[in-house]
Amino acid sequence: NRAQANLYLENYGKVVNDCVASIKLKPDNAKVYFRAAKAAFALGKFDMTIEFANKGLEVDGSNALLQKLLDETLIESEKKRAEDARAKAVLEAKAKKSKAMRLAMRKRDVVLLKAKSPAIQEHAKGIRLDEEMGLMFWPVLLLYQEHMSSDFIQEFCEQNSWADYMDQLFPAEGGQTPMEWDEENKYTGGRVDIYFERYDRSKRAPMGEGALTHWEKVDVDMPLGSVLEHPDFVIAGIPVFYAVVRGTPFE
Repeated sequence: NRAQANLYLENYGKVVNDCVASIKLKPDNAKVYFRAAKAAFALGKFDMTIEFANKGLEVDGSNALLQKLLDETLIESEKKRAEDARAKAVLEAKAKKSKAMRLAMRKRDVVLLKAKSPAIQEHAKGIRLDEEMGLMFWPVLLLYQEHMSSDFIQEFCEQNSWADYMDQLFPAEGGQTPMEWDEENKYTGGRVDIYFERYDRSKRAPMGEGALTHWEKVDVDMPLGSVLEHPDFVIAGIPVFYAVVRGTPFE
């Protein structure tokens, strides 16, 4: 009776405990097995449910409620096994991808830290390793510091260089720049240099990036991967570069 009351109150753990105690005293009561199986099912303990249902059917093989519960449990148990297998496969794939990424970073000898900005760190999720090609693809931020503006390259292949993007970003000499803020039409091909910030990592800093020393001009023909391997290049979330017009006061 107490087990039945607890079943109604959804105190499933107490139901199982009461039924186990009752079975020890009277192991031939099919109703007790049914209540125990029903409570175990509600708790999601399908192996326990199957065990109680089978023992109950040994006592009363014609018990339709026990048989129905057993059939439902076998179906749900199989679904859970399949879901668990899929979840395990996803976790294993993520772990494999993460390991491959760590090895790729170590092989390339790049310094990758967490970004101070949550927005930048969110972009860091776009760092991609193509294992088949053996290539890294980086989301890259290009800042126009003089005008507090920026461009974003979603996937910059490590084998490509800035020279591959200069024509897309900056028009030929005499052309019109697509940036509305470039009223003087300064950002044109042949006049723009690309820089990155150099850090002395031997000096302490909150995020571990070290102390900023100066800006380093990038050889635009050098592959991105080689630029990132510079000992003083620190990637805080994603690689950040600066576009500067040559010969201006800002330079």
